[in-house]
Amino acid sequence: MQELKVIGVENGSLLLASDDGAQYRVEVDETMQSRLRASMPEPGPLRRLAPREIQAQIRAGMTAEDVARVTGASLEYIKRFEGPVLAEREYVVESALNVPVHMAVETDPLASGATFGSVIRERLADAGATGERWASWKEQGGGWIVKLTFTAAEIARDARWGFEPKKQSLQPLNQEAVQLSQQGELPPSLIPRLRAVPLDERDDARFDSGAFAAEPDGDGSTVTPVEFTQLEFGGRAHAAEEPSGTHHTADLLEALRRRRGE
Repeated sequence: MQELKVIGVENGSLLLASDDGAQYRVEVDETMQSRLRASMPEPGPLRRLAPREIQAQIRAGMTAEDVARVTGASLEYIKRFEGPVLAEREYVVESALNVPVHMAVETDPLASGATFGSVIRERLADAGATGERWASWKEQGGGWIVKLTFTAAEIARDARWGFEPKKQSLQPLNQEAVQLSQQGELPPSLIPRLRAVPLDERDDARFDSGAFAAEPDGDGSTVTPVEFTQLEFGGRAHAAEEPSGTHHTADLLEALRRRRGE
Protein backbone atom coordinates (compact mmCIF):
# COMPACT_ATOMS: atom_id res chain seq x y z
CA MET A 1 0.00 0.00 0.00
CA GLN A 2 1.38 3.39 -0.97
CA GLU A 3 1.87 5.92 1.83
CA LEU A 4 0.51 9.44 1.29
CA LYS A 5 1.30 12.60 3.24
CA VAL A 6 -0.97 15.55 3.90
CA ILE A 7 0.57 18.66 2.29
CA GLY A 8 -2.32 21.08 2.66
CA VAL A 9 -6.03 21.87 2.87
CA GLU A 10 -7.99 23.52 0.09
CA ASN A 11 -11.74 24.23 -0.13
CA GLY A 12 -12.66 21.58 2.42
CA SER A 13 -10.41 18.93 0.88
CA LEU A 14 -7.11 17.41 1.92
CA LEU A 15 -4.16 17.70 -0.46
CA LEU A 16 -2.00 14.57 -0.40
CA ALA A 17 1.32 13.66 -2.00
CA SER A 18 3.16 10.38 -2.58
CA ASP A 19 6.88 9.74 -2.34
CA ASP A 20 7.26 10.04 -6.13
CA GLY A 21 5.68 13.53 -6.15
CA ALA A 22 2.22 12.65 -7.35
CA GLN A 23 -0.51 14.76 -5.71
CA TYR A 24 -4.05 13.83 -4.77
CA ARG A 25 -7.15 15.58 -3.46
CA VAL A 26 -9.51 13.95 -0.96
CA GLU A 27 -12.81 15.63 -0.07
CA VAL A 28 -13.56 15.71 3.65
CA ASP A 29 -17.26 14.86 3.81
CA GLU A 30 -19.60 13.58 6.52
CA THR A 31 -18.63 9.97 5.87
CA MET A 32 -14.92 10.65 6.35
CA GLN A 33 -15.52 12.70 9.51
CA SER A 34 -17.64 9.97 11.09
CA ARG A 35 -15.05 7.30 10.25
CA LEU A 36 -12.26 9.44 11.73
CA ARG A 37 -14.23 9.94 14.94
CA ALA A 38 -14.96 6.22 15.17
CA SER A 39 -11.28 5.37 14.83
CA MET A 40 -10.25 7.68 17.68
CA PRO A 41 -9.90 6.07 21.13
CA GLU A 42 -12.61 6.85 23.65
CA PRO A 43 -11.46 9.42 26.23
CA GLY A 44 -11.39 8.32 29.83
CA PRO A 45 -14.50 9.16 31.84
CA LEU A 46 -14.31 12.60 33.45
CA ARG A 47 -15.29 12.83 37.10
CA ARG A 48 -18.33 15.06 37.47
CA LEU A 49 -19.08 16.81 40.72
CA ALA A 50 -21.97 15.21 42.54
CA PRO A 51 -24.85 17.55 43.45
CA ARG A 52 -24.23 16.96 47.16
CA GLU A 53 -20.60 18.11 46.76
CA ILE A 54 -21.69 21.30 45.03
CA GLN A 55 -24.33 22.00 47.67
CA ALA A 56 -21.89 21.31 50.50
CA GLN A 57 -19.50 23.94 49.14
CA ILE A 58 -22.28 26.52 48.66
CA ARG A 59 -23.61 25.73 52.14
CA ALA A 60 -20.09 26.45 53.44
CA GLY A 61 -20.32 30.01 52.09
CA MET A 62 -19.14 29.84 48.49
CA THR A 63 -21.01 31.22 45.48
CA ALA A 64 -21.72 29.28 42.30
CA GLU A 65 -19.01 31.34 40.60
CA ASP A 66 -16.52 30.37 43.32
CA VAL A 67 -17.30 26.67 42.93
CA ALA A 68 -17.08 26.81 39.13
CA ARG A 69 -13.76 28.65 39.22
CA VAL A 70 -12.15 26.32 41.75
CA THR A 71 -13.47 23.00 40.44
CA GLY A 72 -13.50 23.70 36.70
CA ALA A 73 -17.16 22.66 36.39
CA SER A 74 -19.42 24.77 34.20
CA LEU A 75 -21.29 27.60 35.91
CA GLU A 76 -24.54 26.45 34.30
CA TYR A 77 -24.15 23.00 35.86
CA ILE A 78 -23.33 24.45 39.31
CA LYS A 79 -26.34 26.78 39.27
CA ARG A 80 -28.68 23.83 38.78
CA PHE A 81 -28.10 22.83 42.40
CA GLU A 82 -27.52 26.11 44.27
CA GLY A 83 -31.14 27.24 44.68
CA PRO A 84 -32.20 25.00 47.60
CA VAL A 85 -29.00 25.74 49.53
CA LEU A 86 -29.28 29.51 49.08
CA ALA A 87 -32.84 29.28 50.36
CA GLU A 88 -31.61 27.23 53.32
CA ARG A 89 -28.95 29.82 54.21
CA GLU A 90 -31.52 32.62 53.99
CA TYR A 91 -33.89 30.65 56.21
CA VAL A 92 -31.15 30.20 58.82
CA VAL A 93 -30.63 33.98 58.97
CA GLU A 94 -34.37 34.60 59.36
CA SER A 95 -34.59 31.93 62.06
CA ALA A 96 -31.74 33.53 64.01
CA LEU A 97 -33.28 37.01 63.76
CA ASN A 98 -36.60 35.67 65.05
CA VAL A 99 -35.21 33.93 68.13
CA PRO A 100 -37.24 35.31 71.09
CA VAL A 101 -35.17 36.89 73.83
CA HIS A 102 -35.79 38.08 77.37
CA MET A 103 -34.04 41.14 78.76
CA ALA A 104 -32.80 41.07 82.36
CA VAL A 105 -34.37 44.48 83.09
CA GLU A 106 -38.14 44.15 82.90
CA THR A 107 -38.62 47.89 82.40
CA ASP A 108 -36.55 47.77 79.22
CA PRO A 109 -38.79 48.76 76.26
CA LEU A 110 -37.35 45.83 74.29
CA ALA A 111 -38.35 43.28 76.94
CA SER A 112 -41.85 42.61 75.61
CA GLY A 113 -41.92 40.43 72.51
CA ALA A 114 -38.30 41.15 71.69
CA THR A 115 -36.35 39.05 69.24
CA PHE A 116 -32.65 38.76 68.57
CA GLY A 117 -33.08 40.73 65.36
CA SER A 118 -35.07 43.57 66.96
CA VAL A 119 -32.56 43.93 69.81
CA ILE A 120 -29.54 43.99 67.49
CA ARG A 121 -31.20 46.44 65.11
CA GLU A 122 -32.01 48.72 68.05
CA ARG A 123 -28.34 48.62 68.99
CA LEU A 124 -27.33 49.41 65.42
CA ALA A 125 -29.70 52.39 65.40
CA ASP A 126 -28.15 53.65 68.65
CA ALA A 127 -24.73 53.40 67.03
CA GLY A 128 -25.87 55.24 63.91
CA ALA A 129 -24.80 52.19 61.90
CA THR A 130 -25.42 51.84 58.18
CA GLY A 131 -25.08 49.10 55.58
CA GLU A 132 -26.63 46.32 57.68
CA ARG A 133 -26.15 42.99 55.91
CA TRP A 134 -26.70 39.45 57.17
CA ALA A 135 -25.32 36.14 55.89
CA SER A 136 -24.93 32.58 57.10
CA TRP A 137 -22.94 29.46 56.30
CA LYS A 138 -22.28 26.08 57.87
CA GLU A 139 -18.81 25.18 59.04
CA GLN A 140 -17.38 21.87 57.85
CA GLY A 141 -18.00 19.42 60.66
CA GLY A 142 -19.50 22.19 62.80
CA GLY A 143 -22.56 24.37 63.23
CA TRP A 144 -24.06 27.40 61.56
CA ILE A 145 -22.42 30.83 61.63
CA VAL A 146 -24.54 33.99 61.35
CA LYS A 147 -22.60 37.04 60.22
CA LEU A 148 -23.57 40.72 60.39
CA THR A 149 -21.60 43.38 58.54
CA PHE A 150 -22.24 47.09 59.06
CA THR A 151 -20.49 50.44 59.21
CA ALA A 152 -20.27 52.50 62.41
CA ALA A 153 -18.10 55.55 63.06
CA GLU A 154 -16.93 55.24 59.43
CA ILE A 155 -15.40 51.82 60.17
CA ALA A 156 -16.52 48.54 58.59
CA ARG A 157 -17.56 46.06 61.29
CA ASP A 158 -18.02 42.30 61.30
CA ALA A 159 -20.01 40.54 64.04
CA ARG A 160 -20.44 36.76 64.16
CA TRP A 161 -22.56 34.41 66.23
CA GLY A 162 -22.69 30.64 66.38
CA PHE A 163 -26.30 29.51 65.89
CA GLU A 164 -27.99 26.25 66.85
CA PRO A 165 -31.38 26.23 65.10
CA LYS A 166 -32.78 23.28 67.07
CA LYS A 167 -31.91 24.84 70.43
CA GLN A 168 -32.70 28.39 69.26
CA SER A 169 -29.46 29.57 70.84
CA LEU A 170 -26.84 32.07 69.70
CA GLN A 171 -23.26 32.40 70.91
CA PRO A 172 -21.13 35.52 70.13
CA LEU A 173 -17.90 34.54 68.41
CA ASN A 174 -16.01 37.84 68.27
CA GLN A 175 -15.76 41.16 70.11
CA GLU A 176 -18.18 42.99 67.82
CA ALA A 177 -20.86 40.38 68.53
CA VAL A 178 -20.23 40.62 72.29
CA GLN A 179 -20.58 44.41 72.24
CA LEU A 180 -23.85 44.28 70.32
CA SER A 181 -25.17 41.60 72.71
CA GLN A 182 -24.47 43.60 75.88
CA GLN A 183 -27.05 45.42 77.96
CA GLY A 184 -26.68 49.12 78.65
CA GLU A 185 -24.78 51.78 76.74
CA LEU A 186 -22.73 50.80 73.76
CA PRO A 187 -18.95 50.81 74.33
CA PRO A 188 -16.88 53.78 73.09
CA SER A 189 -15.50 51.64 70.27
CA LEU A 190 -18.92 51.89 68.61
CA ILE A 191 -20.11 55.27 69.93
CA PRO A 192 -17.39 57.76 71.03
CA ARG A 193 -18.18 59.47 74.33
CA LEU A 194 -18.00 63.26 74.58
CA ARG A 195 -16.71 65.44 77.40
CA ALA A 196 -16.63 69.20 77.80
CA VAL A 197 -13.30 70.89 77.13
CA PRO A 198 -11.91 72.76 80.20
CA LEU A 199 -13.06 76.37 80.43
CA ASP A 200 -9.63 77.85 79.80
CA GLU A 201 -9.31 75.79 76.60
CA ARG A 202 -12.81 76.51 75.28
CA ASP A 203 -13.99 79.41 73.20
CA ASP A 204 -16.96 80.83 75.18
CA ALA A 205 -18.44 82.28 72.02
CA ARG A 206 -18.77 78.84 70.46
CA PHE A 207 -21.46 76.28 71.06
CA ASP A 208 -20.87 73.57 68.47
CA SER A 209 -19.04 70.29 68.09
CA GLY A 210 -15.72 72.09 68.54
CA ALA A 211 -16.58 72.71 72.19
CA PHE A 212 -16.41 69.00 72.93
CA ALA A 213 -13.77 66.30 72.64
CA ALA A 214 -13.84 62.52 72.75
CA GLU A 215 -13.66 61.08 76.27
CA PRO A 216 -10.97 58.40 76.71
CA ASP A 217 -12.00 54.92 77.84
CA GLY A 218 -12.12 54.53 81.60
CA ASP A 219 -10.78 51.46 83.35
CA GLY A 220 -13.65 51.51 85.82
CA SER A 221 -16.48 51.46 83.30
CA THR A 222 -18.30 48.15 83.02
CA VAL A 223 -21.09 46.95 80.81
CA THR A 224 -23.45 44.20 81.93
CA PRO A 225 -24.15 41.57 79.26
CA VAL A 226 -27.78 41.06 78.32
CA GLU A 227 -29.26 37.93 79.88
CA PHE A 228 -31.21 36.32 77.04
CA THR A 229 -33.14 33.28 78.16
CA GLN A 230 -32.75 31.62 74.77
CA LEU A 231 -29.31 32.96 73.94
CA GLU A 232 -26.17 31.35 75.27
CA PHE A 233 -23.22 33.68 75.78
CA GLY A 234 -19.81 32.41 76.84
CA GLY A 235 -17.47 34.04 79.29
CA ARG A 236 -15.31 35.45 76.54
CA ALA A 237 -15.47 35.97 72.82
CA HIS A 238 -13.69 33.51 70.62
CA ALA A 239 -13.05 33.55 66.90
CA ALA A 240 -14.88 31.22 64.57
CA GLU A 241 -12.87 28.17 63.69
CA GLU A 242 -11.45 27.99 60.22
CA PRO A 243 -13.28 25.62 57.87
CA SER A 244 -11.96 22.09 58.13
CA GLY A 245 -12.29 18.99 56.05
CA THR A 246 -9.69 17.01 54.24
CA HIS A 247 -11.75 16.77 51.06
CA HIS A 248 -11.53 20.54 50.51
CA THR A 249 -8.56 21.82 48.59
CA ALA A 250 -6.48 24.84 49.52
CA ASP A 251 -8.19 26.75 46.73
CA LEU A 252 -11.61 26.01 48.21
CA LEU A 253 -10.50 27.25 51.63
CA GLU A 254 -9.03 30.43 50.17
CA ALA A 255 -12.21 31.10 48.21
CA LEU A 256 -14.26 30.62 51.38
CA ARG A 257 -12.06 33.03 53.35
CA ARG A 258 -12.37 35.68 50.65
CA ARG A 259 -16.12 35.21 50.50
CA ARG A 260 -16.51 35.47 54.30
CA GLY A 261 -14.20 38.45 54.58
CA GLU A 262 -11.62 36.74 56.76
